[in-house]
Amino acid sequence: MSEGNREIAKIIKKLDELYEHLEQLKVETISSLGKKEALHIIDFHGNNWIDISGWIMAEYREEVRNSLLFFYYCMVFKEICWMQLLFLMCNYSAVYRNLRYVWELIFQGYYVDSRCSDEDLDRRIELARELEEERYGWRLVNSVLKDLGFSDNEIEKHVRPLWVYLNKHAHPSPLQFEEVARADFSILVTDAFNKELAVSLLRKTDAVFDLIHYAMLKSFSKAIGLAKKYRFLNEWKKYAPLTYSIVTDKDEIFCEP
Repeated sequence: MSEGNREIAKIIKKLDELYEHLEQLKVETISSLGKKEALHIIDFHGNNWIDISGWIMAEYREEVRNSLLFFYYCMVFKEICWMQLLFLMCNYSAVYRNLRYVWELIFQGYYVDSRCSDEDLDRRIELARELEEERYGWRLVNSVLKDLGFSDNEIEKHVRPLWVYLNKHAHPSPLQFEEVARADFSILVTDAFNKELAVSLLRKTDAVFDLIHYAMLKSFSKAIGLAKKYRFLNEWKKYAPLTYSIVTDKDEIFCEP
């Protein structure tokens, strides 16, 4: 082994020692929640991403080339994989920050696509850059929710509280610190598993991705025909009721995170 490789091996060994405790956290998360809940982010939301992407590609092979929404959606699977890993390692706040990011990302793509149907992808990216100067955060999200057909009452009751909650993890928030401290103070200073916080995070993850996938199928509605044949559609009734409603023509029911 060369001198350079020996030095790299020493560094890797030190890093493995530094993060050794994370392996135990993964074991504790899986043993405490069970395989289905512990791997819910990748198994449910990751598989939904794979299937919905495939349905959209099958029905909109040419149109997706210029879709900013679909371009952004292609970036989401990587984030799902990271959220699953962070969840297993009990970094709940980091998952919340990622949830806020992908939610706004997809809604920005929806906003631009719905107003620029004749523009190519490069122009839509330019428009998204311009959009950051005047419409972002809740103002953007609220506009898209109204585009999707949600009433002011539905938004204020079911959606805005979730957005506000995610923001508490994206920005320093004494209220968020207090909530975590009540559940387990040690989590503020070290990595630790907490079942109450973990389950709460999973349900909020469901609520965010339900809105994301609802927006995708609203925008690419021809994919709904393929979604109707989905063998796991009944799982959406519990974890993605909005998405389930658009596929089955049922009344809209929001996740209650």
